[in-house]
Amino acid sequence: MIDSGHSLTHLVRRLGAHWAAKLSLGAILTLIFCAGYFGIQYYPIRPPRHFGLSAIDQAIAFSPEWVWVYQSIYLLLPAAWLCETADQLRRYTLGFIIIMTAGFICFLFWPVSGPRPPEMPAEFIHHPMYDMLVRYDTTLNSFSSLHLALATYSARIATAVTRGSFPRWLIICLPIWVPLLGYFPLRPQTALLDWIRRPGVISRKPGAKTWVVANVAP
Repeated sequence: MIDSGHSLTHLVRRLGAHWAAKLSLGAILTLIFCAGYFGIQYYPIRPPRHFGLSAIDQAIAFSPEWVWVYQSIYLLLPAAWLCETADQLRRYTLGFIIIMTAGFICFLFWPVSGPRPPEMPAEFIHHPMYDMLVRYDTTLNSFSSLHLALATYSARIATAVTRGSFPRWLIICLPIWVPLLGYFPLRPQTALLDWIRRPGVISRKPGAKTWVVANVAP
């Protein structure tokens, strides 16, 4: 059995290795990512596509509490701090840029809008984390899932660069954690169905050939 004190010392030493480069790369990659992600999202150059709801989408009930699991990706993203050598840090940066670029290309030229009710029920709007999420994140940049791609990549980096007893619990936890991050994006889609089914939301005037979506209050 590896002494816990020794493991903690090793972890602290690992986190402190190349700390200046980690801080610089973290700041640069964050700025580039945010500029690209939100720039593409708020200023699309092509009209978005809309995927139909699958049987899985319709089977999963909406619950805003799952947003906490979804947002827990921010605990995974600093995986670069586990890198111990300059080569590991370089490889992490290269992989991050490749994944980010591939996602941005998809978002830019093949934008997909995820389903979200135009007006959410009050109990969901006033959920603090969900309210914050829908304020800064639009329905675009939904496919392919850059969220899951970066979560999987960060988890793989964490297990690849660590040694000793540390990866053992990671190997157990991460295969459970990462799929749960992708569960929340499915859940809001049934809220769209609930909203559509409400009386007066979708109607058709007598003799008309098109359906009308009403602007109803929650």
